[in-house]
Amino acid sequence: MIRSLTQDLFVRSLLAAALVLGLSMGKVANAATITLTVDTTAVNGAGDKIIESVSGFRYLVEEDTTYKPKLGVQDLDSLSFQFHKSHNPVAISGETLTATDTTVTIDVPDGTPATGADPAVPKHYFVSVLPYNGHSLGGGAISVVEGNVDMNIRVNKYPLPAAQISVWIFEDNNPLNGAIDLDELGLACEDINGDGCSLNEIPFSVKLFDAAGQYGMAGGHVTWDIYGNPVGTEYDANGDVVFTPEGDAVNGFILKPDAEGKLLIKNLVPAKYGVEIVPPAGSGWHQTSTIEGTRTIDAWVKANEPEVFVEFGPPGPHVFVGFIKDFDCVNAPDGNCDPEIFEQPGVDTGATISGQIVNNHLSRSPTMAFSKGELFEGCRIGVNIGIAGRTIVSQPCGDEATFSIANLPGSVDGVASSYSLSVYDDGLNVVIANHPFTVSGTAGNFEVTGLFQNFPTTPGGGVPPATVSCVS
Repeated sequence: MIRSLTQDLFVRSLLAAALVLGLSMGKVANAATITLTVDTTAVNGAGDKIIESVSGFRYLVEEDTTYKPKLGVQDLDSLSFQFHKSHNPVAISGETLTATDTTVTIDVPDGTPATGADPAVPKHYFVSVLPYNGHSLGGGAISVVEGNVDMNIRVNKYPLPAAQISVWIFEDNNPLNGAIDLDELGLACEDINGDGCSLNEIPFSVKLFDAAGQYGMAGGHVTWDIYGNPVGTEYDANGDVVFTPEGDAVNGFILKPDAEGKLLIKNLVPAKYGVEIVPPAGSGWHQTSTIEGTRTIDAWVKANEPEVFVEFGPPGPHVFVGFIKDFDCVNAPDGNCDPEIFEQPGVDTGATISGQIVNNHLSRSPTMAFSKGELFEGCRIGVNIGIAGRTIVSQPCGDEATFSIANLPGSVDGVASSYSLSVYDDGLNVVIANHPFTVSGTAGNFEVTGLFQNFPTTPGGGVPPATVSCVS
């Protein structure tokens, strides 16, 4: 078939028109342009950390539909009043033109510029990048109104550095509050013979869990490190194995703290983990620390995670778990009592405090009143010297969530003694409450209020009174 010159020119004109139309349709109207670059950290020959550009990557731009609250501005269209938004529509996706490109420009629908008294309304996006090779997935959020916006995303170079989790098991007795305090010692074992944690003593054990296994998915014990060896394996600078766990720990199931109650679990895949501490069987240790009402403490660790965790206050371990035994330094001192800190009073020289623990009941909205709730069964209490001093009594509550402590000194040299009452429970269902009080040696009641439980002195109709009484 032979086409004429006129036919050929006509076909070419149609193709050109279609190309122009396709390009114009692919162009976003009222667009803002994101100039996206990707880089990573590296180490040069001198050992200095440098920034290197990453060549060739795919990108995915999604609309960020999460709520954007403004501090101090009341907004009914917020997470407090609405369901969360789980769908983020894809705005655009693509990749660099060549495998050597380090930058790409992306046109996305823009926001609304400020006009008159009306402020600008930005458009929010989340950008994900996946380099072609040698680097991990990365991403970041960005807001645009109009014009050009620069964005940089930093990714990790493979192989990813390992993560680690630091753990500290301690005796929670200065005061009893679920947290690490000065002069609190680590726990490593049940020291039966009084000679420290020898091979014959029963140790505390540390269990490491895949957090996914706590939500119904396949998980369970973490037994292998990032290199495919049992958790607890140690390596030298060249990556050669220098220590392999033996005995019960050969499969990474059982990890043990050192003599100070500390353990550093190294060479882990970056992830979220759950750490559970198991005290020696029959030793009488009661766990006081929790995050969300379970014995498992969460640990989120990233690649190249440091040995310490910083969230609030000074650096500390990723996981700390306190334990305490039952004892009564007031009436029956034992090895848990230090006479240099608290001297046992004479018989019948002090006061008796007693009380009943109930849940703190919050009224229905919009009322913001608190009232006494049901009995707090399974509770445990401790008495500390002052607000932050040594624990001198640790015991479970009795029937109907009651407690009683006899012969507590009311004063020293004419000055009223100061104490604090700690309340927690065997099931770790509530936040530890710590309430200060004094014993004056005269009869009377006083109120102690907590976050999830209270001790009001006024009896409520039909509800057992939550009181703490001081009887001389």
